[in-house]
Amino acid sequence: MILCLIKFETKIRYGQKNTIIPEFMIKEPNDVFVFLMPINLHLDYENLANSQFNVVVQNLTTKEIFIVKTSPEIFFTHFAFKKTYQNGKLAKYQNAKIKERTYQIDTSSLLQNGDIQLKNLLDEKNILDLLGWKRKYLNNAKNIHCTLIKKDNLNIIIPHYAIATYYYFIGTIFREAALKCKLDDLYLSCSCGKEDASIIVPNSIKNQDEAILIHRFICQKDAKKGFEDIGRYILNYLKFMKEKEPKKHIKYMPIKAAFPMQTTFTIDARVSSFHN
Repeated sequence: MILCLIKFETKIRYGQKNTIIPEFMIKEPNDVFVFLMPINLHLDYENLANSQFNVVVQNLTTKEIFIVKTSPEIFFTHFAFKKTYQNGKLAKYQNAKIKERTYQIDTSSLLQNGDIQLKNLLDEKNILDLLGWKRKYLNNAKNIHCTLIKKDNLNIIIPHYAIATYYYFIGTIFREAALKCKLDDLYLSCSCGKEDASIIVPNSIKNQDEAILIHRFICQKDAKKGFEDIGRYILNYLKFMKEKEPKKHIKYMPIKAAFPMQTTFTIDARVSSFHN
């Protein structure tokens, strides 16, 4: 059986923004780095909308592996997981094991397969491989939430962080609205009628694709639930942990997200393959 870990990569905004160079790349401009995966959400208690991904990064030059706190939207606008970068730009060397694939998937009947932890899908050896063999982060990686799509002889594993990045964290204003469960921050007025569908958005919304996406979040039941569940899950998780361990300060929590539609559609993906 082949297990494929899907890493979404969008082309809508890539290359349209000013260059972003993370601080660790500025300090080592000649080194080559790869973003391996986010392992959890680093909470900002002063403003939950500013919470960030804790991302495992590997310096391929020195072999050092470390955690970087990063805004989720840069993995929609500027960078991609499992691609290599030097001083903020794509490096010449790319991992030949990461393949580009296209799949048709059906999200209409996921049931329990919509939320499964990675440790229940891949063995420890394969999870360590995804982490660059850094055992320090293994327990966090095991608990990454995923969606499992079964198709022919494939088990397609889609991490929730990929779903969150591709559909909900496509820009700063989207990430902030999703994390604080404030969909109405994204529009001024909206009509959901079939014959008079329309939306008026603030100037911070940059293009028609974004306006269409917001209209979907407002008017389509599954999309609205998916968007609002991002922030709702954070609040429910914090409430649960406070009741369970009232003296514990919760700094990190899992990343959870669901597809905003229940239908059959095609995805383009970057894939890590494992044989079990």
